[in-house]
Amino acid sequence: MYFIFLLSQYSIFVTGQLENDTIKLFSDRMCEFFPDPACTFMNKTLTKSNIDKFPNNCTTVCADFEILWFSELSEDKLRNAFKNMKHLIGNVHISETRIVKCDFLAGLESIDTEIGEITIRNNENMTELNLSSLATLNCTTLDISENGRLEKIDISKLQNLTRNGPKMYYMSPGVGIILAYLSPKFCIKFDEMEHFLSIENGDFSLIYANYCTPVLEDNICTKPEANCTRFFGDLIIGPNFTDQEKLRSLVSIFGRLVINGSDFENLNFLENLIYIAPLGWGNTNYTHIKYNNSKSYAVQILNNAKLEDYYFPALKRVRSDSKLAVTIKNNNEELLYNSKSCEKLENALIKEYIQVDGKYCSNIGTYEYLRDQRRMKRLIVFCGVGVAILIIFLIVLYCCCKKEK
Repeated sequence: MYFIFLLSQYSIFVTGQLENDTIKLFSDRMCEFFPDPACTFMNKTLTKSNIDKFPNNCTTVCADFEILWFSELSEDKLRNAFKNMKHLIGNVHISETRIVKCDFLAGLESIDTEIGEITIRNNENMTELNLSSLATLNCTTLDISENGRLEKIDISKLQNLTRNGPKMYYMSPGVGIILAYLSPKFCIKFDEMEHFLSIENGDFSLIYANYCTPVLEDNICTKPEANCTRFFGDLIIGPNFTDQEKLRSLVSIFGRLVINGSDFENLNFLENLIYIAPLGWGNTNYTHIKYNNSKSYAVQILNNAKLEDYYFPALKRVRSDSKLAVTIKNNNEELLYNSKSCEKLENALIKEYIQVDGKYCSNIGTYEYLRDQRRMKRLIVFCGVGVAILIIFLIVLYCCCKKEK
């Protein structure tokens, strides 16, 4: 009942916030104290009748606006309105428009919302989205989805992300970046993914796309090779694997890492591995795009009987479609009680949780403590029995000796 109450209160809170009009938004935020009223736009929906009121000479604008199907705005009009805007305080929603080339926000460097999303959705004619200057976001989500012809997206300078709004336990702690249900021609470059994964407060689990076809400049290998730093595809390490020396230079795996049935005692041969990022899963019920992979854990460490430590010396980020990025099962039994290995790996990763045979790191510490307590009790019992036997033996020996005398 308490959980239901919390959900109901959260729903009321969010709904109330979303229903606030622009004036209420401004009274709650920095725009209440904004020094230049001439750089504040008070209308909610941009249309051909009010776009001339947009403060197009300002570099910092306070506005909470949306562009919708009935806005009837040409791309030239929008470019002129936003030509000098570099910093926006407010929300942005672009939905169900006829815009083809969305480049009028190319000069925008930062967006600071209240608890809102930035949404660009359901624009069936849009083929390009240029946010090439956007570096700073303060929001819950950047949602670019269901634009079925969108092939090119430039968010290459994205770097400083801060998640605002309510923080419930089931929510991502980072700013959600959604790139989903776009053109079949849309793909993620390898450089882009490495850049995304370097952003500490970004959640990139909702990217439904494939990687772009590798080109020579990508320096990609598809099988273990000496001096290779980028591996494309699933790296499967199984019994009798002998190429571990070739993997010492590896920095990024653009696919899953599966270590299954090996004889390794540790994973130190992956000493330079920083990123693991499979792509290629999507909900095919809602799209005609064929994805390359099935949904699964990004890192799988399974059935390695001799494994004593599964810590990766340099690993920082694992991107996964599943809630848990890393699964560790059926290995050396001692790993079930090795909380240090689990905590080392979990602490090295950015906002990821680890499970070992279905147990989180915090649970492993408890199991380790209980095991040690059981061992101590067995030792005490064993010692007690041993002492008792020794005493009985000494008594018998004493009696025998006394009888002989």
